[in-house]
Amino acid sequence: MGMVVVVLAEAAGDLTLGSEASSRLADLGVTYAAILTDDEGVAVVLEGRRFDASVSTPDALRAIGARFPGRALSPIAQMSVRNE
Repeated sequence: MGMVVVVLAEAAGDLTLGSEASSRLADLGVTYAAILTDDEGVAVVLEGRRFDASVSTPDALRAIGARFPGRALSPIAQMSVRNE
């Protein structure tokens, strides 16, 4: 599964996950997207089975209205947590 978290030094106000952005992200293989923010900036989380973060991250960010470059963080470990 492709996943990336991009930390941007810009306001979240211009970013969108509307229907047009959603369609463009789906074309890039993204199945989950989130925009996170605090007082210092914004982060974008993108993931999907067909999403190739190493190739498609700039296009995905443009789809939601973000400028690139940013700090792109790639996963080094992942796990699902279950309570049985």
